[in-house]
Amino acid sequence: MGEVRPDYWRQILVPIRTPGGHLIRVGPSVSSFQKMIPILATGEAVSPVHAQAARYYARPDIAYVPIRDAPPARWGLIWRTGNETELVRSFARAAHHLSSV
Repeated sequence: MGEVRPDYWRQILVPIRTPGGHLIRVGPSVSSFQKMIPILATGEAVSPVHAQAARYYARPDIAYVPIRDAPPARWGLIWRTGNETELVRSFARAAHHLSSV
């Protein structure tokens, strides 16, 4: 299975250049976080991840280091429009309400 995310996601999450203008070399490409874990564990690559990864994928062979000067991550709900139901719309309204409280 090839890449499942649009290219613009990577461009938003991972800059192409350092603040000093140096090009950032891109390492191995994977199609899921689960496939990235062994690459990180062997030291073949590093990768920015959201803070929740440290909670859900804690491992003694992977260090999660906060990036203090990165812009905050933004999350959003998505679903296939063909599968939209009143229950999905209700959940989305509740999530939107909670995010604005």
